Amino acid sequence: MMPGDQYGRTGEKCYGPSRGQGRNRNRRRRRIPISTHLYPEVAAHVMRVSETAHWLEWQDWANPILQQPYEVKAGKVHIPDVPGIGLEWDEKAVAAHLADNF
Repeated sequence: MMPGDQYGRTGEKCYGPSRGQGRNRNRRRRRIPISTHLYPEVAAHVMRVSETAHWLEWQDWANPILQQPYEVKAGKVHIPDVPGIGLEWDEKAVAAHLADNF
């Protein structure tokens, strides 16, 4: 594998279902590994169903404001078996981090 052979797929770079599906078909056909770099709680779901999943870069940035952060055990992310992406905000923690000047 050469540098640049991997493609990142992040929530912020989704361009809608049809365009994203076309890109994924292309990656599958060419066997291009998919890695993620941002929004790991959402990216974990994408990687779970991607045939060419390679690397999930895990950051626990959201943990302080989540009711139940995802667990990482033995180097693997354990995705909760709940509807949606499994994230619920801890409202008190969110309120404690609000900025009044925006």
